[in-house]
Amino acid sequence: MFIQITRMFDRFFAILFAATAISAHGQEPCLLFDGMDDQVTMPNAVLNNISTGTFTVEAWVRGVESQQPTHPRILSNRDVTNNGFMFGVHGVWGGSAYKMLCMQLDGMNYILINNGTYDGSILDGSCHHLAVSKGVDSLRFYVDGAHIGSKVLQGDPSAATSAVNMLIGNDAPDPQPFNGNIAQVRLWNGVRTQEQIATDMNYSIPGTTPDLAGYWELNEGSGQAVIDKTTTTNGVLGSGSGTEGEDPVWTSDCCAIGTGNAVPDGRPAIPGLHIHPVPVNDVLAIELPVPNAAAELIITDAAGRSVHSGRTDGRPSTMIDLSHLPAGAYVLHIRTRSNVYAEHFVKN
Repeated sequence: MFIQITRMFDRFFAILFAATAISAHGQEPCLLFDGMDDQVTMPNAVLNNISTGTFTVEAWVRGVESQQPTHPRILSNRDVTNNGFMFGVHGVWGGSAYKMLCMQLDGMNYILINNGTYDGSILDGSCHHLAVSKGVDSLRFYVDGAHIGSKVLQGDPSAATSAVNMLIGNDAPDPQPFNGNIAQVRLWNGVRTQEQIATDMNYSIPGTTPDLAGYWELNEGSGQAVIDKTTTTNGVLGSGSGTEGEDPVWTSDCCAIGTGNAVPDGRPAIPGLHIHPVPVNDVLAIELPVPNAAAELIITDAAGRSVHSGRTDGRPSTMIDLSHLPAGAYVLHIRTRSNVYAEHFVKN
């Protein structure tokens, strides 16, 4: 019962942060895929460059299980069904109650029954952040910034294929198009840690972020072009530059993320905010500028789980006892009347 209640609170706060970002910053456009033939087409260079190397892939999605094909696709570069890379959702199998986050490499499907420790549907009509990282010998799976399980790799699979293109929302040799929203698709060279995934998933980040190999926000809002923020591989709606039936449509009903008053790494910060001491030992002091003094405070750990919540209640200075928390990296989320901010700190 305690674990179930904890998971409920974790999901509540994940939804709270996403919803707050929407209300604070306004909704950016995103793409809606119709589940019939919609896709985004881009050159295959990024995945071919990764080849047998380590990588991380992530995306925000929203869909409903009953409206999906058997195995809805999120990102694929397959040329044939037993080759290359495919990131998506696997159908109900092996006694599972839900469709499951899936990584396919060289025709081998890697899944966690019932989505591992998440133990729930990732296509429940809500926005979810999905990620998989490939290390030297294993895959790690994440939902909403939390690690849900791992799988051991078979052999030395490659993400490279002879295909000219990679597709968002579909797969060339076995089309099973996604039905719903896809946004913030990112490909990284190397393994992203749980802390890195949880820290950056709610924010737009610069295309120059180290190790970022491809980044398609899918928020252009009009036209046929889809921009890669790394300037590596721009794409198009559908399969060509002209309007066609395969084009997903632009919508404002999106899984929005925060931008705010961005600092150089892409995350928001409050001018005049001061937290100390850093690193913190037992008590964290938060000093807000007077105009921002009334605020909600939530602290999350490296897995994105809430470990503290409270309010400043109009006081410019607030003390929080963190002596019960283990050493590690944390994020202080601050919600004011007009914005949402994040400040990172370390506890000894």
